[in-house]
Amino acid sequence: MAANERLNHSGLKPGVDIDMEAAGARLRIPRDEWDNPAMQELVGFIVRVDELQRDLFDAVLTNAQENLPGFLDGTHILAARYHTAEQLLRVLHAVLHEGLSFWETKQEPGSANFDYLTEKLENALEPYGLVVTPRE
Repeated sequence: MAANERLNHSGLKPGVDIDMEAAGARLRIPRDEWDNPAMQELVGFIVRVDELQRDLFDAVLTNAQENLPGFLDGTHILAARYHTAEQLLRVLHAVLHEGLSFWETKQEPGSANFDYLTEKLENALEPYGLVVTPRE
């Protein structure tokens, strides 16, 4: 491995553990860009974020009533934590997808995509008493 090459937590180079053909087609990436290392890295992040978001969504549904260990009493319940993380990953999903598939337009104030980001951030941060205030 070259000195400037880094591995992700699973020991794989970012972007190489994906089916680039399937992901590239789904994201409407031109075929001649599939071998681009920067595009592979981006798609790798997109795939992993999407998988984690789906896992957290499922966990919200299955762990809604799970009790936390006693030392975590007084903190947000497990389902609430998963919901917050899942909503933040929806924002990350939208940010990484900008310019790809159905996120083709730039995410800027006044756009439907921007409203989506604001909504998901509000959903995620409200349980923690935080408010989203878009700049104008």
